[in-house]
Amino acid sequence: MKYSQLILLPFAALSWATAMTLAVHASVSPLVKADSPKPEAKVAPTGTPGATLRSLGLDIAPTPETATPLAVSTPATPGEARGLETQVVEAVSITPVEQSHFDAAAAAATPVTKADALPVVQLVEPGTGNAWSPAQLASALASSNADIAQATPSGPATSGWYVALTPELVFGYDIDLDGGDVTIPVVPAPGLPAVGTTTIPVDASLDTDTGFGINAAVGYRFDNIRAEFEVGYNNNSVDSVSVNDIETSVDGDIDNWKFLLNGYYDIPTNSRFSPYVGGGVGLAIVSANDVSATVPILGDVDIDDSSTSFLFQFKAGVGYDITDALNTFLGYRLMGIPGQSFEVLDSDLDADTVFIHSLQLGVRYTF
Repeated sequence: MKYSQLILLPFAALSWATAMTLAVHASVSPLVKADSPKPEAKVAPTGTPGATLRSLGLDIAPTPETATPLAVSTPATPGEARGLETQVVEAVSITPVEQSHFDAAAAAATPVTKADALPVVQLVEPGTGNAWSPAQLASALASSNADIAQATPSGPATSGWYVALTPELVFGYDIDLDGGDVTIPVVPAPGLPAVGTTTIPVDASLDTDTGFGINAAVGYRFDNIRAEFEVGYNNNSVDSVSVNDIETSVDGDIDNWKFLLNGYYDIPTNSRFSPYVGGGVGLAIVSANDVSATVPILGDVDIDDSSTSFLFQFKAGVGYDITDALNTFLGYRLMGIPGQSFEVLDSDLDADTVFIHSLQLGVRYTF
């Protein structure tokens, strides 16, 4: 080999090394660039004047001291970063919540307590104080013309004072008088003077026509039980009189006053209708007013007397509640008056127990 060629050998090796270095650098450079970490946004403390938020290619201006902002930096693209030196991003203000606000909200909260008991609702038939049964309620709701049941916290009052007025039709009755002896003159013939006297037993009976009566009462109702004080008056005309089986026409009338303490039981039916039964005891004053008749053999018989005795009665009927307070009723009464006594022909005749039947139609108002 020539010396000139040996001198060029180092220069060739240096050129080959340079070329290899450039090739390796070209292949490794993208990998290094890809693996390079991106700049991260940093939140600068804003409480210190002059604090600056730094980012890649960005200078953030200080935040005013009057607010408490949170600065957020938005990374720019490489092209934008090259053309800008600084960028101020919009600050978001956050108002701190103090502990006193939580305390005030807790104090204003209404604690959950046990609910009050609901009132009991009872379905009652309109216009009455009677509770409806399930069957009646179903029937009422099924009918388009039925009244709607009332809903009330409690049923209407069934106790209280009341007054009653009761006209009545008093059927005719008999008063039988017996047990007396009377002394009568003995006349031999009509128009002749008496020649003596004789004593004969006398049985008399007074038959009355249908009459009328009126009764008033004041009482107190205890649910289905009632107690009352009653005053009444009856009057019947006398239709005929019979003495010793000899009947003759007669004039006059018989009346009686009565004063009674009564008790009743109203049978509940869950409707406006309420049957009742009752009874009472008291005093009766019976008067025969100007009862006069002409009886063969005995002559003129006049009865004008009164008697006071014990009285008892029995009642039954049915009432109808027009409203919660107003009731009308139709009833039957049997009244017994024992122990009456009347003077006939100067003799006291004892009367058998007098039974008087009557039909009553009355009204009662509860306060």
